[in-house]
Amino acid sequence: MLKLSMLNRWIFLLSLFLSLNAFAQPPGPGRSMDFNGVTGEYLEFDASLGQVSFPFTITVWIRPNTDIDFQRIFDSHDQTNGYVGIRFLYVNGRLTLTMGDGTSRSPAGRWGYGVPFNFTPGQWYHLAVTFSSPTQRVFWINGNPVQSNPGGGTGSQVLAWDNTVGRMGTNFTGNLISYLDAEMDEFTYWDRSLTTLEIRDMMCHKLTGNEPDLRIYYRFDGTGNTVTNLATGGPNATINGNLSRINSNAPIGDRSVHNGHIAGASATGFTATSDQVMVEPGSGGDPGTHIFFIDEIPANTNGIDLPPSIEHYWGVFNVNRGQVYSVETVLGGALANADTNEIELATRGNNHFTGWSLTGDQNTPAEIFSAIYNSWGHFTLAENPDYVPPPDPDPDPDPPGGGGDTTIVEEEDTNALDCYVLFPSAFSPNGDGVNDLFGPGTICDFDSYKLQIFNRWGQRVFLSDDWEAKFDGYYSGQRLPEGTYVYKAEFTVDGEYQQESGYITILP
Repeated sequence: MLKLSMLNRWIFLLSLFLSLNAFAQPPGPGRSMDFNGVTGEYLEFDASLGQVSFPFTITVWIRPNTDIDFQRIFDSHDQTNGYVGIRFLYVNGRLTLTMGDGTSRSPAGRWGYGVPFNFTPGQWYHLAVTFSSPTQRVFWINGNPVQSNPGGGTGSQVLAWDNTVGRMGTNFTGNLISYLDAEMDEFTYWDRSLTTLEIRDMMCHKLTGNEPDLRIYYRFDGTGNTVTNLATGGPNATINGNLSRINSNAPIGDRSVHNGHIAGASATGFTATSDQVMVEPGSGGDPGTHIFFIDEIPANTNGIDLPPSIEHYWGVFNVNRGQVYSVETVLGGALANADTNEIELATRGNNHFTGWSLTGDQNTPAEIFSAIYNSWGHFTLAENPDYVPPPDPDPDPDPPGGGGDTTIVEEEDTNALDCYVLFPSAFSPNGDGVNDLFGPGTICDFDSYKLQIFNRWGQRVFLSDDWEAKFDGYYSGQRLPEGTYVYKAEFTVDGEYQQESGYITILP
């Protein structure tokens, strides 16, 4: 087990170098759009967004360079001849969404709501707002709902739209033309109201673009002057001026888990190679801890001599940026017992930094190390013989419903078994007698066996040491919600220890 304490304002890369196996890192956020406040630089839709109506949701990652002036994120339609559609912006300490009834360009033609809030320049924020009616709304900042109140305007609260095209990063007319001065990533527009759980679940990983009611999904990857909409039904966008893409350092991975934004609760997930990652936040401040998993090496590996086998990494986004939190990594399978493991810790401020700083190699056969970081990112690494890992928590009888740090792992397993143990990727516990149970498919005879199932918050919902006792999708007598869960299986066959883990989906 590796135990670290750190602040989330830094990015960390933890690599294990082994003769038989390798501890790796996860694909990153890709590219972002670098709005830098320059006149004439903005995005314009290449077609009309068309009708906008209630309900709707807007989400975006944004890294502002300033906290003053008008910072215009999204205008659904041309506002020249009257306020129509939806505008999402930040104005001098207030996050605002306004809507137009199409009657005029005066306050009499619009209404809206806002949240008093001040950006800290240079920090990433996940912003979200949903309206289920002209007045029923929720604003979120970094996955936490915040109180909103009415803004200026006395419009009729009848949302109007036309066939004009919208913009991102600037407005259309008036005496307050301004240009967004911020980095932007992962913009979405939905034709439904997302829930708090859905907002948190999607924050720190990429979407597929096939999610129900998703009309716009701009990931900002690619090249050229067109920003491709990865969803169906909405427009692409055209780059105007010298607006450019840059390598993003937003806390976005291919997969992510979180702690339900429960104060003091740990977030737990598994890497692509079965290593368990547990992040425990400290006390105080806004809650919310996310682990995002990236399935490629970092785009910039300057300063790191990576073995060819390292192919993924993982990171942490902690909502409370000043909070110290601990990271515990339990190495999977043969890694935990290999006396050739060496640990090396790399740090950098964010993905824009030109290189990484490294510790010296440390041999870690089942050793525990602590690393303490100060505000400049300096650290010490030392063996901690007094640390005792906490016992596995008892399953919660009532599981809750519905710049990042980085670590990484990959294994090359050299312990092949003469027989195969296979686990399905999905099952449907609906009682029809077909695919109702989850468990191993094998002809092996197990010397020992243990299967654990975890929900997305890292809570264990199933435990068995009998391979014939399959998981039926129930917990404490109630069927678990449909969705994605994590399994971890440990078993020994003919004296050979193996470990498997992965994701399973509970289907209807």
